[in-house]
Parts: sequence; C-alpha cells; structure tokens
Amino acid sequence: MNHNGQAIGWQMSDTDGRLISLDVRRHPLVTQVGVVMAQAGYGSNDVILAAVSGGRDSLALALALTALVRRGDLGSLVIGHVNHHVRVEADQEAAHVRDLGERIGIPVAESHLPLDVDRRPTQLRAMRYEALATMARAWKAKAVATGHHAQDQLETILLSLVRGAGPVGLGGMACSRPLDDEIALIRPMLQCQREEAAALCGLAGVDWCDDPGNESPDSLRGRLRQDVLPVLESLRPGVSRRVAAGAELQQAAAEALRNSVPVPEDGRWFRNALSAVSSPLRRAAIYAAAVELTDHVDRLSSAAMQSAAEAVGDEKMHQRRFELGGNVLLTVQAEDVQITQATS
Repeated sequence: MNHNGQAIGWQMSDTDGRLISLDVRRHPLVTQVGVVMAQAGYGSNDVILAAVSGGRDSLALALALTALVRRGDLGSLVIGHVNHHVRVEADQEAAHVRDLGERIGIPVAESHLPLDVDRRPTQLRAMRYEALATMARAWKAKAVATGHHAQDQLETILLSLVRGAGPVGLGGMACSRPLDDEIALIRPMLQCQREEAAALCGLAGVDWCDDPGNESPDSLRGRLRQDVLPVLESLRPGVSRRVAAGAELQQAAAEALRNSVPVPEDGRWFRNALSAVSSPLRRAAIYAAAVELTDHVDRLSSAAMQSAAEAVGDEKMHQRRFELGGNVLLTVQAEDVQITQATS
C-alpha cells in the first residue's frame, strides 16, 4: 500500500530469471522455510504476507517464500513493508523493496508510520506489527512471516538471561504465535543462520540494505553482536543453531510449567491453593505474576521471591509484605496472597 493505503502490485512473473533459479529453489534455507511452513499447516490455498525491511534476512525470506509459491507449496505471497521514517535511508530502502517485488512479480503493500508518534523501539515494534496485520487482512493473508533467524534467537535468549528472565524468557521467540484475533505471526527462519540468508541473496543477485543501528555498540543487542556472539561462535561453531533448536524445548518446558502453577485472579491467589504446590513452583508462579506488573524485570529480587514463596507455605497467619523489586509488592495473609504494584 502507498501512503494513501493503496496497494502496489503486479502479475506473478519473474522478469529476472536468476532471482528464483533452480539453485535458489534448492538452497538449504528455502528447504528449511518450506518444512516450517508445512509443519505450521500453510499450503497451496494460503496467502502469506512477508515482512520485508530491505535487509538481507527479510529479502532472503521473500526469495524463499517466492520459491515455495512457484513450486506450488504455498498459494500466493505479498510483500509487506513498513516505512518508519526514522533514518534518512528509509525511503531508499522502501524503493529497494518495491524494486525486488517488481523483479520477481510479487505485489508489495507499503505502510507509512506517522512522523509524530512515540519513536521508542518498543512502540515502533508494536506499531509495525499492527501495520503488518492490517496489510495482511487487506490481502486476506493467513499469516505474517518475518525473517528472524538463529542469531536473532540467540541474542534474544542472552538478553533475557542477563535481565533475569524465567523459563518463558529463556525460550526466546516462538516460531509461531497469534498476531491478533485473525492473523498469525510465523518465523520460519529461526533454524537458519544469517550467513545462509546472505548466501541466498548473493545466489539470486539481490543486494540488501544494511541498518548501521543493528551493529551499534550503544545498544545491548549491538554489543552482543559485536563482542559476544563472535566469541561464542569461535568457541563452539554453530552455537546459534543449537541454541535455537534448544529454545523449542525451553518453550515446551515453560508451557508445562504454566499449566502446573496456580494463576492469580485479579492479582490474588487463595493461599491454600498456592501453598499446595512445591516451593519452586510457588516461586515460579510469583515470578510469572510479577513480570506482568513491571517494566523492570531485571530489578526483581530472587531472594525476595524465595522468601515470599517460603512464607506462603509456612503456618504463620499474620500479614507479611515482601518488596519483590521492580515496584512489585506481594502480601501474604491468612487466607490469600496478593500481588500488586507498590504505591509510591
């Protein structure tokens, strides 16, 4: 869509034959993306919207999904591009995405974020997903696909680890999750590596746009990419792929844990229900509830949560309060346990 919400599209025809050549169609990244899409239940009758920024990862995703459409494994594809207007290169990147779509005969939907919105990364990410979901509905797509890969997954898990995340955080990004009530979000490249994305683009003769902010040492993620991941890779080559594969086990464990611990209703547990589970599960329940109440997960105190979990299970009936950190307060009373944001 252009800035007026109109679609930019053309008929499916590869005007540059080498883009989706036989070698491209046989590339391991294409094979892996095809396996994930099939396992997720997407087939020859489904429309998929590929989120494409102009970087190597999303361009490789567009090439892979186009190859799957060409061989009949998917119904049709739409490229979705969200122009944030954050960097001076934004319009050039949008033009690059449109050019790719024209060369491979895939329609491009384009959305522009307003210039006067909150420009924090979390807000921009939320608005980007909202825009992609809107485009997907307009094109009757069942899912939005993104180019997150194994290194992205490793970075996400390491960031969660240093912030003190629990089992859910250590599971990293899910391969698939609901984006809204109608549209799914799928990440079919989580088992692929950044180098494979670059190789596929090179094989197809497609240049990409680099975002210098992704490598900036001013951000924690940028420092990980510059200083930590290369060391891990030198110590154990292929570490990102192995961690990405292990993330699925962590996600299954986190889901099992969620099904095993009592969940508070309006911030309140019946104390006898919470005390009936083991102390580690009580602590997990308290942690999960605390995460929902704070934007500062890294400030949550493990020692305080352990003390609170033990208090829930003891026989004392007087009221006790525990400052869990991150502005979260847990109150243990004779019959119930309450978790709230602490008042300043």
